[in-house]
Amino acid sequence: MPVWVTTVGDRIAFFTQTTSSKARNLERDTRALAIADEENAYRAAHVHGRVVETRTDAAIWHDVIHPMAVKYTGEPFPFRPETTMLCLVEVESAKVRMLPFRHPG
Repeated sequence: MPVWVTTVGDRIAFFTQTTSSKARNLERDTRALAIADEENAYRAAHVHGRVVETRTDAAIWHDVIHPMAVKYTGEPFPFRPETTMLCLVEVESAKVRMLPFRHPG
């Protein structure tokens, strides 16, 4: 499932619900993240790293989630689920992959 991402310092940040399958999967395996380019479906960043910190404190909304929502939608996130968890990924390696396909215009 696609997720919004941003950076917090030198870490990649995303959020999910503590009750989600994503959160349960992170308990078992904290590696890897793929980021698709919305403007070019054949370009993606592949990031390998680990979730090294999770936060559920109220400050995540003001500090990270609302600004991230503004980046993607132009508006703050519309509600505050109590089960929201911010995940911070420490990047170990990253690369961009571009497939050599083109569509006639």
